Amino acid sequence: MSTAPPSEPSKLGKLGITKLSGLHYYVHDLERSRRFYVDRLDFAELGRSSPALEKAGKQRSAVFGAGDIRIACSEPIGEGGRAQRYLRKHPDGVGTVAFEVHDIGRTFDVLEAAGGTPIQDVQRYRDDFGELETFSVTTPFGGATFRFIERHGYRGLFPGMEMYEEPRGGHNTFGFTHIDHITSNFETMAPALLWLEHVLGFSQLWQVEFHTQDVKLGKGAAQRDQAREQRAGAADVQGLADQRVLRAARRRRHPARRARDARHPVERFRSSPAWRATHAHAAQLL
Repeated sequence: MSTAPPSEPSKLGKLGITKLSGLHYYVHDLERSRRFYVDRLDFAELGRSSPALEKAGKQRSAVFGAGDIRIACSEPIGEGGRAQRYLRKHPDGVGTVAFEVHDIGRTFDVLEAAGGTPIQDVQRYRDDFGELETFSVTTPFGGATFRFIERHGYRGLFPGMEMYEEPRGGHNTFGFTHIDHITSNFETMAPALLWLEHVLGFSQLWQVEFHTQDVKLGKGAAQRDQAREQRAGAADVQGLADQRVLRAARRRRHPARRARDARHPVERFRSSPAWRATHAHAAQLL
């Protein structure tokens, strides 16, 4: 996913996303993260959480940057903060993916109408760095949330973060420029793909499929296809070249499923496991 903004608002897509702003990791050891980003990747440390933010959020944070990349890392301080709740269920990982948008009010309305689950209304902040508006939604990606931000020329990192007068540490020796894409792994893909397509309005750019056992055995493409056909048994899916053929055949055999799939995509999503998961996640966050 490129962070370079399109030249015209009309080309920004359904949500008006202009860039992938950054990632927020929740970690057990902030000093370990500092060593990794500054000493190993040569990122600069740009700022840290203020004492007031640490007291309110019950977590200690630092922001690292290289090129247009911003990585925030937070470790819990005591019980009850977002970092502590995340790490109670997950190992160290990405808790928030942040996007900048052209019109946050419109983004909120579009997401809500499409079946998104906002955690709160649009929040407005004003301090010495300017004005910023933001809100977050739950996702089907475990405990991760998506945050949307309209900066209005905001010059700071984020409200409550103290930006250093001069960046500390690295100088981007490796020439990092931006975050190209994000990879996420699932036990089942369908709920996440439905959510990305019908709620966020994302489009599939490409796909790749492989089986771990195939890679382990060093099989070529022809051998992998043959192995898939053997696993599929008598199912006639044209060598599994197009899974849609199998889904269409199933719909023809089941009129009730055909009627269900004829519904509007948003209505279909609202009856899916992904919808139930995001609502359950919102209840936990609140």
